[in-house]
Amino acid sequence: MTTEHAPSIPALAISDLTVAYHETPVLWDISLTVPAGSITGVVGPNGAGKSTLIKTIMGIVPPAGGEIRLFGGLSGKERRRVGYVPQRASVDWDFPATVLDVVLMGCYGRLGWFRRPRRGDLERAREALETLGITNLEHRPISELSGGQQQRTFLARALLQDADLYLMDEPFQGVDATTERAIAGVMRRMQGEGKTLVVVHHNLETVETYFDSLIMLNVRLIAQGPVAEVFTEQSLRATYGGGFP
Repeated sequence: MTTEHAPSIPALAISDLTVAYHETPVLWDISLTVPAGSITGVVGPNGAGKSTLIKTIMGIVPPAGGEIRLFGGLSGKERRRVGYVPQRASVDWDFPATVLDVVLMGCYGRLGWFRRPRRGDLERAREALETLGITNLEHRPISELSGGQQQRTFLARALLQDADLYLMDEPFQGVDATTERAIAGVMRRMQGEGKTLVVVHHNLETVETYFDSLIMLNVRLIAQGPVAEVFTEQSLRATYGGGFP
């Protein structure tokens, strides 16, 4: 279900967001907007709060203050329109499930946990596997997958969520070049279907290739806007300091 939105309503709008762990600020006074239909990268050094930002938007981490609006709304109903691709390293890959099992988990937000997927869901899952080039892995236990195959499986699961806004935490981390190209192609396809993507990213060399807009973080918001405007040496030095790559 792709819903049309007025161009003036951003997919994501954050005002004065602060997040703290044990009274230590991890994100401080963040205000930003993400245009609907964009692919927005989130960059910054280790410990900058990138993953925390994604988890706070998802409701996994509670904010200490501030406001998060999704498509103009504040309720949990809007959060159901958000898909999430977590960091691969945060997942228990020894869990006894096949690739198809994991992909079908993308249906559960719509079906509920106790209703079995229908034939149409199975067809969509296999289409997602085909899109990611992993049809041959359908019955493979996830514990046997390579890093690139794991990431493709997670992206196939996200396609089944049929969300309007996707939050992706380091989808290119530790994958081979072929998988990276495949993921980038799927992201552009999702954008072409009207989806909005917010992607935590670490490789500055590919920022201009993959993203329309950029959020530059180091606990505070350093810069935000179109890549051509904010991806400058000045902003990079302000974001990374002495660790400017």
